[in-house]
Amino acid sequence: SPLYTQELEPAQFAAAYAPSSAQVQAVVSYLKSAGFTNVAPEANNLMIAADGNVASVRRAFNTQIGSYLVGGKSIFANETAAQIPAQFEGIVGSVLGLNNGGVMTFPMAVNAVTLPNFPGSYRPANLWTAYDVGSTPTGSKTPIAIFAEGNVTGVISDLRLAEKNNKLTQVPVTVETVGLASTDTSGADEFDMDTQYSTGMANNVSHLYLYAATSMTDSDIALMFNRFAAQKLARAGSASFGLCEVFAYLDGSMLADDNSFLEAAAQGQTVFSSSGDTGSACIVGTGENGVPGEGIPMVEYPSSSPYVISAGGTTLVTNADGSYNTEIAWYAGG
Repeated sequence: SPLYTQELEPAQFAAAYAPSSAQVQAVVSYLKSAGFTNVAPEANNLMIAADGNVASVRRAFNTQIGSYLVGGKSIFANETAAQIPAQFEGIVGSVLGLNNGGVMTFPMAVNAVTLPNFPGSYRPANLWTAYDVGSTPTGSKTPIAIFAEGNVTGVISDLRLAEKNNKLTQVPVTVETVGLASTDTSGADEFDMDTQYSTGMANNVSHLYLYAATSMTDSDIALMFNRFAAQKLARAGSASFGLCEVFAYLDGSMLADDNSFLEAAAQGQTVFSSSGDTGSACIVGTGENGVPGEGIPMVEYPSSSPYVISAGGTTLVTNADGSYNTEIAWYAGG
């Protein structure tokens, strides 16, 4: 393709495709007049973050916030669709943060295929052998990102320990906190795998960026995806989480996220997302993880985005000398 290697910089993208500064300022002024505080546009003019209470939401978007019990869990959500003044039609695509029901979750391992019980696990060097890395260049010239949430201090210390144990070079790490800082560490195990195996398989990367969102809610994750594109610090980003596609569609986060992913693609940035562990089904509430057909026929988002590469799980089997033997796609991969 004649366009190969041609890509946009964030300033070029914003100038050509994003709302103008005047349009953004009009929305900022409107939010402030409704009582919102800490109103802060993102650098690419695609999102505006703001803090507000129920009263300011009612004034700005003509909807009430109610409390609901879903699957034994208490959540809040807008009772009717958010409305905006006619002057913002064609400018404002979605209003996020009016509910905390749409939450990204991590896939879990599935034991649906009977295989020999091999002791231990693959280290980076084992994967280099299995996938015949040979003289392939390392990732030493490439900055990458992991999409995370909460306090990632322990994730960094775990990465340092893994690097030491595997005789790998320490990669430079920067934490990009998006939104309010959080003390949550519930996703640390997933982020440990993400950081250690991405940098380990590359042998070395020029920089690792950890984007840390406030929570796993759609609105907080959307702000994080947008920041990744607006900054263009990393060439690739990995998100090991997702939710039922319909939720992202209903609350408007799909529209916002796809805008961010589209910008990233135009800028030469690749986003990877896990396909999930429930086959063609979407588990709502309780359900047996990994059993296709258990829930509603549905795919995972953001894995289903046309601007994202969906990554499924496999079980790798190697020969006695560590060389590649066979690989089996997970039975209930999304």
